[in-house]
Amino acid sequence: MLIDQLSKLGDHCREAFEQLIQSLPEKVTSREALLLSLLFEKKSMLPKEVAKTFGVTPGLITRYITSLVKKGFIERQPGDELRSYRIVITDRGANVAERLEQKKQWLNQQMEQQLTKAELASLIKIIDKISRSPAGLPATRK
Repeated sequence: MLIDQLSKLGDHCREAFEQLIQSLPEKVTSREALLLSLLFEKKSMLPKEVAKTFGVTPGLITRYITSLVKKGFIERQPGDELRSYRIVITDRGANVAERLEQKKQWLNQQMEQQLTKAELASLIKIIDKISRSPAGLPATRK
């Protein structure tokens, strides 16, 4: 079934990403690595924006933020509102994120080399089509 194949592919990608993260000298979790990558791209975000991007609760994001602040990879800076703050990647965090991006690019190249250009184009088109379906994936039946 398609869902089983997609699940296998997701598992394979997660395992490859975990190995990639474990190869870094700095110890970060996969979610922390994703947050660093996001901040490397965006430079600064509100925690609620990060929570929405990841589809998790702000409380869970706060745990990742606290951990990354302790490791010196991000900083909290005062936000526009009284009790709000923005998270900003530090130079140390940017260094980790940049190495992570390089490793992700290498992994991406390894995956792409297993496909012809036509297969890769078809795969991208199919993934885009599934991702753009009206509500993501159809609701499950009960």
